[in-house]
Amino acid sequence: MKVFNSFGLIGLIALSFCGSANAQGERAASLERLKTYRFGGDQAVLNSVSQWVNAARGNAENRRGAARDLATILTSDASFDAKQFACRELVLIAGDEQVAALTALLGDEALAHYALLVLARIPGPIVNEALRRELPRAAPRTQIGIMETLGAKGDSESVALLAGKLDNADANIAEAAASALGKIGTSPAVTALLKAYAPSAGERRLAYGRALLESAERLRVAGDATAALAIYEFLDRNAATPQIGAGALRGLAGIGGIKALPRLLDALGKDDSPMQPIAANLLREVAGAGVTARLGERLPQLSPKAQLLLIAALGDRGDSAAVPALAAMARSTDSALKMAALNALGAVGDVSTVPLLLQIAGGAVGESRTAARAGLARLRGTGVDEKLLALWTKAEPATQVEIINTLGQRRAETAVPRLVEAARSPQPEVGAAAIRVLRDMGRAQDLPALLAALPTAQNNRAALANAITEIARRGSDENQRTQAILARLKATSAAPERAELIPILGKVGGPEALKILRAALGDAVPDVRLAALRQLAEWPGDEPMSDLLRVVRATPDEKQRAIALRGYLGMLGMASQRSPEETQAVYREVLPLVKNAAEKRLLLSGLAKLPSLPALQFAMPFLADAEVRGDAEIAVVEIGRGTAGAWREKTRGALEPIAKISADENMRTRATEVLNLIDKFGDFATAWEASPAYEREGATCEQLFDIAFAPEEPAKAKQVAWRLIPMGTMPAQPWLLDLLALWGGEQRVAYLRTAVWSKEAREVVLGLGSDDGAKLWCNGQIVLSNNVQRAVAEGQDKAKLPLKAGWNQLLLKVTQNNQGWGACARFANADGTAATGLLNVIPSGMDAVSTGAP
Repeated sequence: MKVFNSFGLIGLIALSFCGSANAQGERAASLERLKTYRFGGDQAVLNSVSQWVNAARGNAENRRGAARDLATILTSDASFDAKQFACRELVLIAGDEQVAALTALLGDEALAHYALLVLARIPGPIVNEALRRELPRAAPRTQIGIMETLGAKGDSESVALLAGKLDNADANIAEAAASALGKIGTSPAVTALLKAYAPSAGERRLAYGRALLESAERLRVAGDATAALAIYEFLDRNAATPQIGAGALRGLAGIGGIKALPRLLDALGKDDSPMQPIAANLLREVAGAGVTARLGERLPQLSPKAQLLLIAALGDRGDSAAVPALAAMARSTDSALKMAALNALGAVGDVSTVPLLLQIAGGAVGESRTAARAGLARLRGTGVDEKLLALWTKAEPATQVEIINTLGQRRAETAVPRLVEAARSPQPEVGAAAIRVLRDMGRAQDLPALLAALPTAQNNRAALANAITEIARRGSDENQRTQAILARLKATSAAPERAELIPILGKVGGPEALKILRAALGDAVPDVRLAALRQLAEWPGDEPMSDLLRVVRATPDEKQRAIALRGYLGMLGMASQRSPEETQAVYREVLPLVKNAAEKRLLLSGLAKLPSLPALQFAMPFLADAEVRGDAEIAVVEIGRGTAGAWREKTRGALEPIAKISADENMRTRATEVLNLIDKFGDFATAWEASPAYEREGATCEQLFDIAFAPEEPAKAKQVAWRLIPMGTMPAQPWLLDLLALWGGEQRVAYLRTAVWSKEAREVVLGLGSDDGAKLWCNGQIVLSNNVQRAVAEGQDKAKLPLKAGWNQLLLKVTQNNQGWGACARFANADGTAATGLLNVIPSGMDAVSTGAP
């Protein structure tokens, strides 16, 4: 066994050696191929070299070996492209051993840039020594690159060499030397730059100044603030250009802090100087105790322009120590200064500022008043709201209004009790202001106090009632919204107050409110009954219809009858669970109660919202009534627009007379548009009803495709509220069953259903297009399932329908991802010809259709 292990180890070593030898051979081969490479050729060799370079980076010995091999390209007769590529790879692995080969390239201007890229990445003094040695004999452009590299490396040994280039006739070389010295930033480097800066001018002076600023910043970061400050002070005194002056000023402010304040204020005071706005900006940031107070003391001594700049700076400092100076400026006769001071006071003011701002808000006009009001609303700190409440006590009515409005803007909840009290003020303007604020910031817990104040609100009772309504409506729970109102209603026996509370209750709404309103129809007080009736007639749903109809039939009061009938007729057109037949029965029931043209118009207006065959048939006789013919035409055309797909010929028969003989040109045009739409349907199946849209949190349209919702569950299907699909929503696709127009939304599904009558059992093909996925049932059996995402087009899927004799039910499920959503369908024979002998209607309308041969 030991012998075997020995041989095994020897074998592994041999294999490793062979593997290493193979790798070396491949590397040598790739280097040979690289020598002749030209950009645009086969990049396989580049990929090969990059791979072994990357593989070598993880091990120091391998990295050195790879770098040696790659450097042979630089010293060979390889192509320019090969040497450039070698340099790019050496950036990753080169070391001191490659410095000589890289330095040799500096004599070639075309390759010098690539060599410097590598040299810049090699640490240590060897590179610096080589660069210093090459600098004097390099070409001008290469000299610039060498100096940039020496500066980036912070080579202090090259200062004398670089300093000698500062007066070079070539401005680019001089500027590069200055930049390098600035990055090095040692005392000798700074001395050289200062010496060159003094006699210079123009672009050179700017370059030397920038380099000095660079040196100062490096010194500051290194912790030598004294040396940095000396440079900034020198440049501030000798700033020949605004750019240098700005940099020096920033440096002084950053290091000197409060000590730089005199210099900054001096610069601020020089109008139209480029340093003036810079100084104003820097004053926002200068730290130190007492800085804001000193700035405030200086403020009155400045020119108006400087004052404006300093006021803005004081506002941004956010220090309340500026309040006295700003308050004085807020009384200025100069409107610009006054406005600026008022704006700043809003940012830094405190409780002491309240009386001044309140005085200006109540007495000034225009922009000053607006600024003072905004300042009062913005004031921060403790005691501001309390101060406003204290000043309210002795204030004149106009000032009280200002205080109330300010408390509202500040959302001062502690002021609510005082505001409730003010709602009953004998001063109308004070009461109105308090109620406006209470309406916006009142809470549910404030309602009892507001309701108690209602009977004594004098001239503002209606406004207070509206405020109570708005506050109550903001409640999240329907029953909780009405609790305070119901409690007050039960607690009072005063008829006027009860009559006032009933409308509030009705406008707030909810099940409890509806219950009370219904009961109030039998109240002994006429005003209470009338108030309840008005609210029931304006109820947002159709729940009170039976109550209103009872009033219409029973009341001898013509006024109450008119209110009840109008409410009832308005509710007829609301969406409900009634079938078309039930709706038609309701209309026929109410028709005898309609006594005049105004009431007929209300009836027709409700009908116009019901796209059904019964509604169309019910509306048509009104076309013969001269008093309401115009309204009847509107209703018939609007209903016909919805029934055009499901009841083509009956809709055509209703609209053709209007299109031909209506006295209203607009109605003729609208009727003709619907008739033209019917002609465009062709042989598409357009009689469909749609379910509501269904979705499930977190489920995508693909997942929803396989989730069964109510329409495909027999136990729940009868509870689905089906709605007739309107056609013609997309002019370019008049046959589109447009679910997006009906329901909108994303990541949802909806169902479509239709009924098909066939005289005999037969098989037909349904050509179906859908956006997005589609699943189709025929008489309860799935005949198509395609879970896709796509835009709708004609005949995307073909489904075989095994129709039985008589009525057949089709159910179509369509998913929605985003954007378009809908389907289209047409019946055909197996050979593609149109399928005749079929009758296609909506399921809810089958009873209205003769089942004889179509």
